[in-house]
Amino acid sequence: MRILPAPTKNPFYETMREVVPGDVVFSFVDTVITAIGVTQSYCWESPKPAEFSTTGEYWENVGWKVRVKFTRSFGLGAGQYSLG
Repeated sequence: MRILPAPTKNPFYETMREVVPGDVVFSFVDTVITAIGVTQSYCWESPKPAEFSTTGEYWENVGWKVRVKFTRSFGLGAGQYSLG
């Protein structure tokens, strides 16, 4: 199980507060879906992960987190998807 962190002061991430257990999450890099997951928790406030180091320097020290169980999906590109 993984944790999905996000900043609290960014309007794009405000939707994290609407997550409920069982929601489907698509994780992508550039135009490629790299994983599909299912949320395991509601969102909660949490300190920015230490492993972020200098990544997300513009983020506040407190952000949102959601527990997600991810399954890797390889070879999916822009406009393509697979749930099964």
